[in-house]
Amino acid sequence: MTMTTTIAALRISNEIATTENLLDQAGAAIATLTATAMIARADTGSASGTGQIALMRLAKAQQQLVGAQSEIHRAHAELLKTAKIVGEADHDGKCPVAPSAIVDHQEAA
Repeated sequence: MTMTTTIAALRISNEIATTENLLDQAGAAIATLTATAMIARADTGSASGTGQIALMRLAKAQQQLVGAQSEIHRAHAELLKTAKIVGEADHDGKCPVAPSAIVDHQEAA
């Protein structure tokens, strides 16, 4: 089955937007879980170290997710370059010109 460049560009555009949204949702879920665990520890009068390893793992997962988001933003920028080469530039105007996450992540590395 062959796909036209227009159809391919539209599918990729939709899928990258979905991926970025899902990563945002995952980040929010980790943040909510972390907050709930910390509030539960405080509200139940548990010792301050209770669940600390789990909290450390959640923090690490959040950090890794932010790194993954930066890579997806980089991929998005590269896909936009590819789309321009094949004549299927940003149709809906939603593609980032230079997402700050890409620049910030490169500076942090």
